[in-house]
Amino acid sequence: EMGKVVRGDKSGVQKIRAKEIVPGDIVEVSVGDKIPADIRLIKIYSTTIRIDQSILTGESVSVIKHTDAIPDPRAVNQDKKNILFSGTNVAAGKARGIVIGTGLNTAIGKIRTEMSETEEIKTPLQQKLDEFGEQ
Repeated sequence: EMGKVVRGDKSGVQKIRAKEIVPGDIVEVSVGDKIPADIRLIKIYSTTIRIDQSILTGESVSVIKHTDAIPDPRAVNQDKKNILFSGTNVAAGKARGIVIGTGLNTAIGKIRTEMSETEEIKTPLQQKLDEFGEQ
């Protein structure tokens, strides 16, 4: 996976591997791009930007995003209309934003971590079956 970043040490937009993107990088996305990290929108170049978030939220319709601040800091991911989430896709438009999370520190990374932790916890029935099997 690749990402388009703007860094102070180079002029213009450069393509780099998504795994080399770090928080604080300025990233540009456009139609067809997979979002390489969690990004806070700072500028929308097109009339609107629409994101397919189905992998994260299950919504079948793409979501219109904006640059306005979200008043509630406890807002759920579906209500964070100024954030582009890692792994989602740009359905329409072009925008620029600042990276706020990469890897396991993204919304999808946190879900993955929670799922792997959940798999390790045995239900009471599984525990009893294990005890029964040891007798």
